[in-house]
Amino acid sequence: MADPLAGRYTLDSPHKNDRMANDWYYENGGTRHGPVSPSALKQLADSGDIRPETLVWREGMPQWAQARAVKGLFTGNAPAPAATPAPAPAAAPRWQPSLPSDWHLFDVPVDLARRYCPADLPATISGAVGKTGVYSLYAAAALVLLGGIVVAIRGGAVRSFAIAALISFLVLVAQYIAQRLLGACDVAIASNKSVLSSLAIPHCAFVVSAASAIGGALSLWWAAAEAGEIKLLLGGIAVLAVGAFAALVAIQPSGISVDVNPDCRVGEEAVGVLTFLLKVFLRCAPIAFAAAVVFATFETASVVLAILRRSEETLVLFGRITAAIGYLFAAASIPLVAYATMLVYYLTLDVISAIVSIPGKLDVLGRQPGSGTE
Repeated sequence: MADPLAGRYTLDSPHKNDRMANDWYYENGGTRHGPVSPSALKQLADSGDIRPETLVWREGMPQWAQARAVKGLFTGNAPAPAATPAPAPAAAPRWQPSLPSDWHLFDVPVDLARRYCPADLPATISGAVGKTGVYSLYAAAALVLLGGIVVAIRGGAVRSFAIAALISFLVLVAQYIAQRLLGACDVAIASNKSVLSSLAIPHCAFVVSAASAIGGALSLWWAAAEAGEIKLLLGGIAVLAVGAFAALVAIQPSGISVDVNPDCRVGEEAVGVLTFLLKVFLRCAPIAFAAAVVFATFETASVVLAILRRSEETLVLFGRITAAIGYLFAAASIPLVAYATMLVYYLTLDVISAIVSIPGKLDVLGRQPGSGTE
């Protein structure tokens, strides 16, 4: 009897020029994988990783369907031969594990994050939080200028006001540079495509980022409770925010222009892993920038408050002012560091590619007429 499902869907989408419409997703061991190309899906079927009863889905399908419904995926789309019933065991166990052999407890948060985290959510969060850091530098510049005015009025020294005005101006310059470089990093993430052979690295990056965020935050909060220091409390919040966001970015590689293709070569996989980690770093740069700027602005505000209250000695206050200014410029330099790291990485890739291609180019030149090597 013919299989009623065979040939219901085609391996290639009618919209062949639309790459997303051609991408397939499949479920294996309770975990959903993809996107993969039609040729990659066919290779998985030929190797036995995808069986006729495996669930697959592509854009345009109303719901997940068994792989045997895809025309051309299996030879002739013939239904799988019925297995010869084996004799019943003498004593069947009462309970048999239903989990796949490679299942792990951490697969639960990984699957939940992949299912409920949209691919474009990290970009949206990154843009909004990055603006928070940019606007916080306005407040920091105003606080520095206010502190200089107060010191100048009390001491009768115009020099203090001039120094504060210069520092405020430099903070605004750093803010402008940071804002422009954050935008340049976003463009670099979207315009440079890379590929991985599987989701193993994104899943590992998700688990490591989440575990590091939780462990680091708890350690800082414990230290804050013992020392009664609010800075440690804020630091724990910042570590948790940056680490959790890094996990969010890693779990959806398509959001940073990283595709999954089992057909990629080993060299492409190596470059893809490094590029994936770089893109996670670049996407997290606005979060780290905003967290550092908010902390530096808080420290600047506390210094200005101490100036207004005259609650500290001049030498101690001078040290705090110097530290607060250093925090501001260090925080504002985070986008610059991220952008410079990206330039060095891609420049290194280009140099390596050029060096590797030299023997082939020399061989071509040697075979040209008149070269004497024909």
